[in-house]
Amino acid sequence: MTGEGRLEVLAEELRRFPADQSARMRFFNAFCDAEVFLLLNEEPDEGSLSPVVLEAEGRGHVLAFASEEHLADYLAQVAPYAALSGRVIVDMLTQAELGIAFNWGVLASEMVVTAEEITWLNGVISEAPETHNARPTSFFALGQESDTLSRVLVEKLISASELAQAFWLIGVGYETGAKGVMLCIVDAPLEAEAPLAKAALEAIAFCGFENLLFDVSFLKHHDKAVEAIERQGQRLVFPKRPPITPKQRSMPGSDPARPPKLR
Repeated sequence: MTGEGRLEVLAEELRRFPADQSARMRFFNAFCDAEVFLLLNEEPDEGSLSPVVLEAEGRGHVLAFASEEHLADYLAQVAPYAALSGRVIVDMLTQAELGIAFNWGVLASEMVVTAEEITWLNGVISEAPETHNARPTSFFALGQESDTLSRVLVEKLISASELAQAFWLIGVGYETGAKGVMLCIVDAPLEAEAPLAKAALEAIAFCGFENLLFDVSFLKHHDKAVEAIERQGQRLVFPKRPPITPKQRSMPGSDPARPPKLR
């Protein structure tokens, strides 16, 4: 399923079960990674955007859609828009204190993401991983929680799965007496470590486990710990991905180093 299709499915699920926090977290997680189509008042100009703002529930909300088709159906005419990642939109809206009217006009999946939720989301995706030097003293197989953790990590890391030789999920005990969960990533290049750790920690933040001690460790295949991890851990299995056709982007948001600004 494409990112666009998955986002819409999760929005429909949340519409059916609005009180389900797990469904809400799954939608937020997918939204941050998906390409979303933002309706504009006019064509983008030199890195700035002028989004259409709709009054919903007494607050201002930009109009964002899961597909170009939904955007076109909403207006029934050609209109300017920007295709941006969800995380870029979240970052852009936080300072403006605007929410999102998502898939407006699509009854099965339309919903409001409030300005408060946008602020919370931005806090999650902008948080940098912390490092520590606590030494693992034991490894152990995980229980039932491993299935949920494995699923959310596979969904989050699938686009980066080829950056490492293997990904293992395992329980870990530390010299301090603390116990938690560790994602062991084997033979990843040094430059990939920070983004992989960031993506994994985001996935766990959205999975609904409170107070879970979760760490990411980068190992080489010849490290002594790898043998114990392979014996007791659960390997993440990634589905094959269809080939991706590169898209040409000439609008704000195509360069992550230069996020667009509202005007």
